[in-house]
Amino acid sequence: TMWPCQSTFANIENNPKVSLVVWHQAKDTGYQLCGEVEDIENVAVLNGYLPGLENKKHYPQEEIKVRVRIKKVLNFQQAPHLDVKM
Repeated sequence: TMWPCQSTFANIENNPKVSLVVWHQAKDTGYQLCGEVEDIENVAVLNGYLPGLENKKHYPQEEIKVRVRIKKVLNFQQAPHLDVKM
């Protein structure tokens, strides 16, 4: 789950393609997971209340769960490498 900015939803609607990197810094090895968002589910909503700021404009914060269909997995490292499908 995550607590995204409002613009994140608009970005996902316009371009559902996402990439997530899982990386071990000390070994400089990891994977890049590439896919598309299939579903977004609201998990929780906070009203943004903060004492003393009642009159300021604010947006509720939403915790969401994003389901991604992984289409390819690539090796990842910061050192020079090729994007080769595993």
